[in-house]
Amino acid sequence: MTDVTLPTYRPILLTSPANRRLFAPRGMGGESARLPTRGRQTQRLTPRFDALITSLEQQRVTAQTSLPASDPELVLVFETRGSVSEVFTAVKKAGLELLIEVEDEFEPDEDFQKEAAKPADVPGLLHVALASLEAVRQLRQLWETWSRGEPLVGFGGMGSGLASLFNHLKDVRPWGPDDRVRSTGLVDAIEDRLASGVQEVPIEAELWFYESTARRSEAETDVRNAIAELGGRVTLTAIHEGFGYHGIAAIIPTDSLRVISDQGPAAIQLLRSNDIFVVRPGGQSVQPSEDDARPGSASWPIGVALPTGDPTVLLLDGLPAANHARLAGRVVVVDPDGLDDGTYDAQLRRHGTEMASLIVWGDLGADESPLNRPVLARPILKPDPGSLRQDEAVPEGMLLPDLMVRIFREIAANTPSIRIVNLSVCDPHAPFETIPSGWARALDWLTAEHGVLSVVSAGNHPTVELAVDRDMFAAAQDGDRRRWTLEALQTHALSRRLLTPAESINSLTVGALHSDAAGIYVTGHRVDLLEDALIPSPVSAIGRGFRRSVKPDVHAPGGRQLFTVDLGSPVASTRLYPATGTLSPGLRAACPTPADPTTGEVHIRGTSGATALASRRAARLLDLVDTLRPGVAGFEDRHIAAALKALVVHGAEWPDTRLVNDASDGLPTDRFLTYGWLATDHVLGCPTHRVTVLAVGDLAAREEEDVVIPLPLALSGLVGKRRVTATLAWLSPINWRHRQYRRAKLGFGKPGGALKPVIESKQIGSQRAQRGTVQHQIYEGSGAVPIGDDDNLRLTVQCMEQAGGLNGTSIPYAIAISFEVAEALGVDVYAEVAARIRPPVRVAARP
Repeated sequence: MTDVTLPTYRPILLTSPANRRLFAPRGMGGESARLPTRGRQTQRLTPRFDALITSLEQQRVTAQTSLPASDPELVLVFETRGSVSEVFTAVKKAGLELLIEVEDEFEPDEDFQKEAAKPADVPGLLHVALASLEAVRQLRQLWETWSRGEPLVGFGGMGSGLASLFNHLKDVRPWGPDDRVRSTGLVDAIEDRLASGVQEVPIEAELWFYESTARRSEAETDVRNAIAELGGRVTLTAIHEGFGYHGIAAIIPTDSLRVISDQGPAAIQLLRSNDIFVVRPGGQSVQPSEDDARPGSASWPIGVALPTGDPTVLLLDGLPAANHARLAGRVVVVDPDGLDDGTYDAQLRRHGTEMASLIVWGDLGADESPLNRPVLARPILKPDPGSLRQDEAVPEGMLLPDLMVRIFREIAANTPSIRIVNLSVCDPHAPFETIPSGWARALDWLTAEHGVLSVVSAGNHPTVELAVDRDMFAAAQDGDRRRWTLEALQTHALSRRLLTPAESINSLTVGALHSDAAGIYVTGHRVDLLEDALIPSPVSAIGRGFRRSVKPDVHAPGGRQLFTVDLGSPVASTRLYPATGTLSPGLRAACPTPADPTTGEVHIRGTSGATALASRRAARLLDLVDTLRPGVAGFEDRHIAAALKALVVHGAEWPDTRLVNDASDGLPTDRFLTYGWLATDHVLGCPTHRVTVLAVGDLAAREEEDVVIPLPLALSGLVGKRRVTATLAWLSPINWRHRQYRRAKLGFGKPGGALKPVIESKQIGSQRAQRGTVQHQIYEGSGAVPIGDDDNLRLTVQCMEQAGGLNGTSIPYAIAISFEVAEALGVDVYAEVAARIRPPVRVAARP
């Protein structure tokens, strides 16, 4: 392999703010950190209805309680109908918005009206956690009265707020058996096992997390008894109060669950238990296997130096083929669970090998140099003997939230050098439905506790169904298929949501870009639905995240996915499946085969590979940060995870939005493109017309700090494009008992200083960008302004507390700021800013 020779670039500058001060909470934009007052919501209601609302809110802490922390007897399910705007208006008019668990789906924001008329954006269910059994009884009684067509006497009649809400509901009912298996894939898993003649079904039962230890013990006993009545056996239990998880893994005879297919979930006593929150199938495959890989080419490495030092990236995946030519001496395997038990044959070690290859080398088609440090691989998957191709899957009897706790404890005890955890896996049967899953809550809690960045896959949705018949599809002109595909993604956005644990607020969630380094390829019978457009892949999951935050955070190259037409699809539509196989295009990665276990390679597509490439980017940025940290005051280990998160996202920008806007009628651009794709690699430093500054700090509640960048004097009075890109990242402690969940909300507003009058926000708006734990914004302008010796660019970073508060805790954060001008202006931005930064920072040239 030939190393790529780069010209000399300037490194990223590092600063550390030291100007902390208190601020008034009202000075910060975006969502409120405190719940609104009740009086404002109920002032126009009749006295009797006001009394009901008072009853519902009699325990303020209960009104703020998250659904998993609620008493299940106090939870009601609202089945909704109508548009987003109509349901939101009805909820607000009824005075119930404090109580709606998924109020994030109904918060108006800067583009609310744009999305409001889209019925596909309306969730089918709302969850309401009430304050008392009397409130539950009274609300259900009112619903029954309304359903019979009788007037709501004393509640303002048919035009009242409550009547308006009821008019947009199909049903009001308690949390029941259907809710416990909805979107978990359990019914499908049972039917698959029945069809295959498999005699047992592994399950994971997540219980409501009761505050009382005695009540939790009683609930576990009752669930154990229900499992035993089905002839099943419990294999593992786990309780983790830090993120509110109480789980039971069990094996149940398939025949005992057969009745579910005929009579529904309510036919099983286990699923009627009020102690159970949800039940999922265990041992699920996380990624379909590829066809047999092709033999490797002469490009496999000879004489390339092996990595040195301690590993900084942990790969949680299948067991990699560590003796593969691409991985030998570059991957260290630890297997404390003994998954390599003699049944994990070399040719079955596909997914872990592919992900390890992409982290170490990147897309092999790009011919990049390997990482400087080894990768630590810790298998969490093994071959599933019940699948046709023995696909790699989570082993039966394993509880993933509990496994995450064990793994992070292993990191802390044995490999403290680990800064990045790669999870190119997800649960294909667990789409995110507004409530963070136990797996996501575990990652949020653990990453904040340990200061480690987790990089997770957004998930794949392989099938695409277009609203055109096959004849029309076959006769498509240029741009037609891309337009039809984007329209289909918009129509079916709810069924293409993030897959658990992609909703984790602290994790860097990665989607797949329709891109690779494979070059020209032979199409054959395959079809490129996006026609080589550099936009997110059709198979990549579509966000949003928790509380409508920006998710996935970024998109990385995931390979160009081609499709084949399903000839059995309905005549009026065209259903397409991903074209499988190992031929290009796609990300090229190492993969063993029976005939060639040590040099085999394969082309792969999807969010798994994109996630591995994002982890590789983070690892390379960590090397850069470690090079520049010495001598920089205030940059401690606790800031590293936030710094890596900020720098990875900082390289993101939108592709050509015309490809989306011209082809899609109604798909919200920010929802589809999120923060963008990894366009800029800051490892390579800065060209002369751009400077990037990384600042780190710590903020407690109601504290703020300024990050100040002096402006180049040579820019004074010049007319030409200038851009400011700012990316703020942190890891928030969580309060899983609180509906707001995120304890720390950090953010910044429009940059102040001399450029403020001539730059405007582009792409993601500030309100949307402040909903998660990374805020990435781009400001552009071209107007001329005078610039003097004291003029600068200033961003103020503020911290507010939510979800019960920070209790005096300070939050480590990092913010990356780039300032660039049109190259044609001839201004050496880097040199001027570097010379004017005070105090001076260590600057070293990178070859």
